[in-house]
Amino acid sequence: MKKPLILGLLMSFGVLQAGAQSVQPCITDELYFHEHFAEDEKAVARLENALAGFEQYRQNPPLNKNNPIYQIPVVFHVIHQYGDENISKDQILDQLRILNEDFGRMNADTVNTRPIFASVAADAQIEFVLATKDPQGNCTEGINRVYSSLTNEARDNVKAISYWPSDKYLNIWVVRTIQNSSGDDGTITLGYAQFPWDRNSRPTTDGIVLRSDYVGTIGTSSTSKAGRVATHEIGHWLGLFHTFQGGCSNVSWGEKISDTPPAANPNFGCNTSINSCSNDVPDLPDQIENYMDYSNGNCQNMFTLGQKQQMHFMIQTYRSVMVSANNLTAVGIGGSTTTCKPVADFSNAGKTACTDGQVEFVDLSYNANITTRTWTFTGGTPATSTDANPSVSYTQPGIYEVKLEVSNANGGSSITRQNLVVVGPLVSQTSIPVQEGFEGGTFPPTGWKVDGGTAGAWQEVQGVGSNSNTCLRASIDAGTEDGAVYEMILPSYDFLAVSDPRLTFDLAYAKRESTSADRIRVYASIDCGQSWVLVYQRAGSQMESSAVQAGFFTPQDQNQWRSFQVLLTNYRGKRNVQLKIEAISNSGNNIYIDNIDIGSLSSAPSLSKVYNLDVYPNPTSQQLNLDFEVEGTQDASIWISDVQGKKCLDIVSDVQLNGQQHFTADMAQQAAGVYFVHMKVGDLITCRKVVVTH
Repeated sequence: MKKPLILGLLMSFGVLQAGAQSVQPCITDELYFHEHFAEDEKAVARLENALAGFEQYRQNPPLNKNNPIYQIPVVFHVIHQYGDENISKDQILDQLRILNEDFGRMNADTVNTRPIFASVAADAQIEFVLATKDPQGNCTEGINRVYSSLTNEARDNVKAISYWPSDKYLNIWVVRTIQNSSGDDGTITLGYAQFPWDRNSRPTTDGIVLRSDYVGTIGTSSTSKAGRVATHEIGHWLGLFHTFQGGCSNVSWGEKISDTPPAANPNFGCNTSINSCSNDVPDLPDQIENYMDYSNGNCQNMFTLGQKQQMHFMIQTYRSVMVSANNLTAVGIGGSTTTCKPVADFSNAGKTACTDGQVEFVDLSYNANITTRTWTFTGGTPATSTDANPSVSYTQPGIYEVKLEVSNANGGSSITRQNLVVVGPLVSQTSIPVQEGFEGGTFPPTGWKVDGGTAGAWQEVQGVGSNSNTCLRASIDAGTEDGAVYEMILPSYDFLAVSDPRLTFDLAYAKRESTSADRIRVYASIDCGQSWVLVYQRAGSQMESSAVQAGFFTPQDQNQWRSFQVLLTNYRGKRNVQLKIEAISNSGNNIYIDNIDIGSLSSAPSLSKVYNLDVYPNPTSQQLNLDFEVEGTQDASIWISDVQGKKCLDIVSDVQLNGQQHFTADMAQQAAGVYFVHMKVGDLITCRKVVVTH
């Protein structure tokens, strides 16, 4: 094949805009024609050989017209974190049904194939069957479940944690999300595949990756999705290109199959009137019914005879071992039906409750039907259960393990999770006020939990702090995924002695760019962490304590810290209150926290003495007004600095204030740009960003 034909195969990649979210249906081409071509100098030659071989096969097809039905052994690797991505066996079987209907042209929507294409619509004579023996010859239901955070933003890295030999099995990896190739955080990717001619050179990545909520039409998916993402990706895995490959190229069309009319671009939706290329003879409309377009799943309903021929060539050339009689026997297809023993499983997510609460458990065992099930709940009531989803209570505070045993006539297995259940008292043993400045030398402080969240833990940082030498940091940089959560949970406290409870903390934060919108959220729980209520949040500019900083932000002095207050009056008199503080990333920068204080509003330092701070107009070109109220007589200083921290203007210095206050600052002589108003009242320093325009 000549270089121009390779160039003709390159496509313009399609992304569907769906409201605020974009959908990138398939990234097979992006990975192959861009990344693999760039990193593997032999990739082009493999493609050339494959297409040249098919062209010869097409011109001289085998004399035997009675092609067999090729059986493909399948294993689904469900990579999960015990969330919705851990899809059910029924949902997987529903996807298998769709595949066999689509490749066998038994799908009910064949009636929607337009008459102009009905004569070339094909039964591909390919059947997909779940393997019943794993690579070691053990009994399996063809579904392998693996707990891993790699289910998020998955790529080929997910394949290393669960892989069966690709010359014997079609590996299908099911994940929560797939990393897109657009770089747009709002774009979701549905799937991708590896072409068959790459199997020998890249065996451990051969297969397809699917987003879990597009598998089948039940469970976390829907009938509107039609389960056609898997059909499309397996088409690639069997050597098919997109129908729009090469655009309106007239060299046997870009994807080398003559009975799929050329299409200038991917088609989305279900527009039966579109005819994007007029240089084919006869001039046919775009074949939006074809599984290898990007049209809606419930619009797709056919492969063509030419595509069938190409898939059969690829099976015979690159996947012949897989469909051989010896391999089908080895993977348990076509033999006697066997029943496996179950694999015990339940969520490893920690359970929390108070001594008057209930803890719910769900049996997630797989690989076979269960005839005998026994839960053992150390310290719980009941102590044992045979229910699939039992509820358990605990009368004594403590940390407890849970065990599950499952079996059938063929055997069984068990799993024990240590330290799974944390039960707290109805009344906390610790009363407020409490303070934590992280200077005690022990991290995390006793009773604190800082290892939760999806991104990682808050980290202790030395040499940085608000009037101190130690603080906590949520490390956020340009590579941090948006929406990553850094979580810390404080111990439970008794609020009985305080009639006006509140939380205060110091925070340092600089945006990475003007649109950064990282967040701080505070939650409260009165049931030992079983449920949480959002009580406070700030985002972006609301928590900014320093100017935009493109690089790694570290506060340099006290002027780059701000103090925040969270009123907790709704929890007045509660005997067991837990607080959780989260940082959530959004294209931003490090977030620092120090001097966490839970106490009385009336006894809070300085911060509770300053009310209704208003800085206006903002932006300004002339006079800047500052209005606020001070309760009680307080020492105060107010000044303005530039983004470098250099003091530009003193408003007041070392004065005593009480009551309603109004100050002005003449900004007319200052250069246009960003400034910070600093106000020190008592022990508190607060700052506000101001923009000066001229």
